[in-house]
Amino acid sequence: MGARSGNNYLSALRRLKAALWLDDARVDDPTIHPALKPLARSIASLYDLQMEHPGAMTYRLEDGDRVGYSWVSPTTVEDFHKRSIMLRRWAAESCGLIEETPDTMNLVLAAMTAAADFFAESDAHFGAHLTDYYREARHRDWCIASATSETDSELQMIDRTDAGIVVTGTRRLTALGPLAEELLMWQTAPKSPTEALVFAISSNARGIEMRCRTTLSPSGPLPTIACIATFDSVLIPWSRVFLCGDVARCNSMLERTGASAVLAQQQTLKALVAAEVAVKRG
Repeated sequence: MGARSGNNYLSALRRLKAALWLDDARVDDPTIHPALKPLARSIASLYDLQMEHPGAMTYRLEDGDRVGYSWVSPTTVEDFHKRSIMLRRWAAESCGLIEETPDTMNLVLAAMTAAADFFAESDAHFGAHLTDYYREARHRDWCIASATSETDSELQMIDRTDAGIVVTGTRRLTALGPLAEELLMWQTAPKSPTEALVFAISSNARGIEMRCRTTLSPSGPLPTIACIATFDSVLIPWSRVFLCGDVARCNSMLERTGASAVLAQQQTLKALVAAEVAVKRG
């Protein structure tokens, strides 16, 4: 499929049927809920930019698919420049005010995959798992959310099976959480091997619930969504596990893969766009 449109994203979100609650009420369709609809439509407008400006916003793979530049792992100055243009254009669409947009985890996944050997050194299978997941996510242009950067976490592995690992606990998600199809989870400061996990899972997987609250945003027109994901004995297939039990690598993952540098670039571009908008508004 490759780069998707806004309508494709919204249709997929309607079909997802994740276990989602907002202010103690069950949300069956986040694309029409009054508190979530504005952000969902804003995210959809970002995807539409890919369709409206394919030359600037996407690149072509060897199989002919066009995918967003946020998925690229730059190997040339031109790649880096084109990716920067794409990131800035997405930031400008939202005036730099959306806390997390889909390009965030695209960038992280691309950086992680470019450093697949880092994961393979922990377990020979993990690098291949990551590469396969990245290619599927890129092909489907999934909207992926992550946990916040807080160090406290109750999420941990309680069992290992032939099918995968079993995870229980909670993590605070970014504001994109209730509008994401996939979750990419990691703990940057695990206290034990059972917490040292990096994995991806569909947000509608059995055993995952997302409990959200709305608050007024002090910095923009969209409400702020605080979201806690609860994992109740959730099976993470081995094909979705990228690190398991390796405390040292979880601690150093963002720096060693270059993901932290890419995220810093994105945040700098967003802050620059927000400042430019503020200046224009006087």
